[in-house]
Amino acid sequence: MLWADLETRELIQQHKLNITPANFFSNIPSVAEVRESFEYREAEQQTGSYFSETIFSRERTDNFLTDLQEPFRLSQGNLNEFN
Repeated sequence: MLWADLETRELIQQHKLNITPANFFSNIPSVAEVRESFEYREAEQQTGSYFSETIFSRERTDNFLTDLQEPFRLSQGNLNEFN
């Protein structure tokens, strides 16, 4: 059953059963949870979830990346002073 088609696995999961390898150490989402996940919404299918304004703020992400780059810019400026 572990490698069954999605429909069969979903039917089994509707009865609150999951069959997984004995060496799997993490929660495993059901087929329904994957289908309902934000990654599979139509907007995210078109742009990818990292570009979704409903999940990530573009302005906040840009500000964060700018802040991360600032120490590098400062160190580059200091290196140029010694040349």
